[in-house]
Amino acid sequence: MFSMDGIPFAPGTSPFRCKGVLYVDTLDFIDENVRGGRAAVLERVTNAALREFLGRAFVVGGWYDIFPLLAVHRSASLTTAQPFLETIRNVARARVPRQFTGLYRFLLKMASPEMTMRNLPRISGTYYDFVRVDVAEVRPKTFAASASGVPAIAASAYMAATEFGVVHALELAGARRVRHRWLSQVPEGRAHGLDVVRVRREVSWE
Repeated sequence: MFSMDGIPFAPGTSPFRCKGVLYVDTLDFIDENVRGGRAAVLERVTNAALREFLGRAFVVGGWYDIFPLLAVHRSASLTTAQPFLETIRNVARARVPRQFTGLYRFLLKMASPEMTMRNLPRISGTYYDFVRVDVAEVRPKTFAASASGVPAIAASAYMAATEFGVVHALELAGARRVRHRWLSQVPEGRAHGLDVVRVRREVSWE
């Protein structure tokens, strides 16, 4: 379970940022699926500065501190009595297909699965500004990918949030029977006062 207690930044000020669409979609999901909506979830937040930050209007294209978003997921999981990571997965399953609409969906359907994997660094960069994604083809229809610079305290949440997106993008590109496997994390030292890790995955399809 994530906690803001280990974060050495005031809410909204950390250099680890995500795109505003993740805030907008998470809060919309809560309004649609949690009794009492975001008001009930934010009521559980006892930190006044955090509650004030989360009460703002988020812009889809803006960049925001990622840690308050994880605090929202934590509060939602407590409100619904669901596991923290499952809450994140549920948001991804519901909202990622909506994010991959319009021109973006068209481009994915026009691409091959191999091209989609090679474009993973660019796709990731539209959601997170603190990770460096590297991709390598292991053998035909099998790729290894890693994301460096992920705060260790947020690594499990990052994994839960991105797994469905990678699989869904590949399926849109025509991949069948996609298999996604997480590999062990690699410690990378510290950045901005926090331990960071390299998160690794292997993806294959038929």
